[in-house]
Amino acid sequence: MPDFSKWETSDLIAFVTIVILGVSLISPMIVAFVQRRTELKSKMLDIYKESYSKRYNREYYIFQDYIEKSGTIIAKLDSSQKLSDKEIQEFESASLKCLIFLSESERSEFDVFRINVKKALGIEDPREKKTFMHPDYFKELNKTIEKFSQLYNKTIIVSPIYSSFNKCINIAAQRLATIQAEEKAQLHLIQITLLEHLHRISLTILQKLASLCKSVKSKVCK
Repeated sequence: MPDFSKWETSDLIAFVTIVILGVSLISPMIVAFVQRRTELKSKMLDIYKESYSKRYNREYYIFQDYIEKSGTIIAKLDSSQKLSDKEIQEFESASLKCLIFLSESERSEFDVFRINVKKALGIEDPREKKTFMHPDYFKELNKTIEKFSQLYNKTIIVSPIYSSFNKCINIAAQRLATIQAEEKAQLHLIQITLLEHLHRISLTILQKLASLCKSVKSKVCK
């Protein structure tokens, strides 16, 4: 590196002029490089962001719709109102859409509630039909006799539909909260990725400029 203290004023001015000219020549290339890399990265991250948003919005809507449809079912059963075929089908559809996002135990809870709703509507569950040859047939018969006995003695019977409904609503509410948290975390990660990319680009620019200055200085020294 030259000793600038021994340089004449004209030599220093010439050196600075050369460096400025060199930077001004390479600067457009650096700017174009940075813009191209940043635009590609931004577009890629925007695609990821849109994809995540669509996925989370779809999942959020599914559980929100389930809460609404199951709430309608319970409200009408409470007030002894007749449910239309459309309402029953919509509830069935909303229940089935949730299953793909649930764990095995959670799916069981949703299935129990769905079956309890069918029973409350007077619809038999085919899986529970047993012939008199089945060992559980007499258990079912005893349960039926017990229910008639409770009614005869005016014993209050609490329907299992309410406990299963509460469990499913809690699961759905937890999923809504989880979806929001996951989406927020994912979008934050995308933002961090973009900032890290810009930081790397900045370092690249500084390295290129430093290399240019070093090259110019070496040529001037010769």
